[in-house]
Amino acid sequence: MSYLLDTSVLIEIENDVKAVIDTIRALPEGNFYISIFTFCEYYRGFVKKSDAVKAKVIEELNKYILLDTSKKTGICFVELLETLSKKGEVLPHFDVFIAAFAKTHHLTLITRDNHFKRLEKEINVILV
Repeated sequence: MSYLLDTSVLIEIENDVKAVIDTIRALPEGNFYISIFTFCEYYRGFVKKSDAVKAKVIEELNKYILLDTSKKTGICFVELLETLSKKGEVLPHFDVFIAAFAKTHHLTLITRDNHFKRLEKEINVILV
């Protein structure tokens, strides 16, 4: 099994939140991915830090397999937006893109954000 980590989970790992780390360690073995949007959201939190801190952040992010956008992801993003729109629901666009990555790459999304549950029929979600 392979997993897509949401920004909220990366933040908890950075903060050494034992419950989140233990939950991830207990998962069946697999690869861990992040999307380019997760990369950007996470790095944004460090952009005003020193070059040394930013270099360490990049080093940490490089531990994960990075997924970049594609036409397939873009199409899935639009379809997920439409699914949400039909239900009268809205999610931040970056989060819809993250869900699109999970769906197009058949990954289980690991997140702390409950709003991803709105897409549970479309993607596998583990809330930690």
